[in-house]
Amino acid sequence: MRLLLLFGILFPSALLLEGGMMLIYRIPLKGRNVLLLLCATLLTQTVLTLTAGRALISSGPMGAFFILFLAGFVLMVAKGLVYEQFLTAPHSKRALSYGIFAGLASWAAFAATLVPLNGFLQRFG
Repeated sequence: MRLLLLFGILFPSALLLEGGMMLIYRIPLKGRNVLLLLCATLLTQTVLTLTAGRALISSGPMGAFFILFLAGFVLMVAKGLVYEQFLTAPHSKRALSYGIFAGLASWAAFAATLVPLNGFLQRFG
């Protein structure tokens, strides 16, 4: 139940954050790009919830931060490479840059909220 609650908080937040960044990078937010954004965000947030979220519930914020650091780095690089290959953008380097910075922004947002999320899950989860 706690993992589902955590995913319900993280997925929409990451989707809004990364969608907003897509607009900042002047990457069209339509068609294939939206589908790719949804799929990539769903996959990365599922992985982060199952790894760092599980560590947050069992070990607390410090254990989760360690797992989040490792998983976030791998996912950030992978997301950048996938976006470079498949995102419809004016330039492939812009898509790569967007993928890396969107992954970094999601990671930073999750890392910054680990302690409040832990308190929330302890109280309501």
